[in-house]
Amino acid sequence: PVMLAVSDNHLATLSWESEHGSHETYTSQLIDALFPQWQDGITIFAGEVRSRTTLARVPAVDALRFACLTRSAVALSPRATSFSVRAADDDKGQSSEDLDAVTVLTGERPPAELIATNGTQLASAIDAFDGDTVCVGIGEETSPVIVTDATEPGTILCVGALRA
Repeated sequence: PVMLAVSDNHLATLSWESEHGSHETYTSQLIDALFPQWQDGITIFAGEVRSRTTLARVPAVDALRFACLTRSAVALSPRATSFSVRAADDDKGQSSEDLDAVTVLTGERPPAELIATNGTQLASAIDAFDGDTVCVGIGEETSPVIVTDATEPGTILCVGALRA
């Protein structure tokens, strides 16, 4: 699996092979020529976001990586002033951490209480940015998790939700 990072002029593919991922960057002009409406898919994902949670990048990555020691599927739960990262496994026990955060509702309804996603992929997505804070957008249980950074406002990273 790969993650796509989209900016105004480039499209990057990021893989999960290493701790920080490897990537290849393509100019979006080449893609625009072959698939002129490719950005519509990203817009659809961003439109499903019901809340945006701003949190410190490094503690978020650390919490996700720690949760992945228990299980790769993690549950995210955004709240007004915190962001919960949980993982549980019958053999390895459970991991739970609440991070200081600010959540703003953007949709008519709040997001689902728990979103299950691949913790390793989400940690790599958050770690791909350089800023101190990131914004995690959450929608429905089956919606992808959207990650952005205030220092790179034109870049959206999209991590697919896990399905039962």
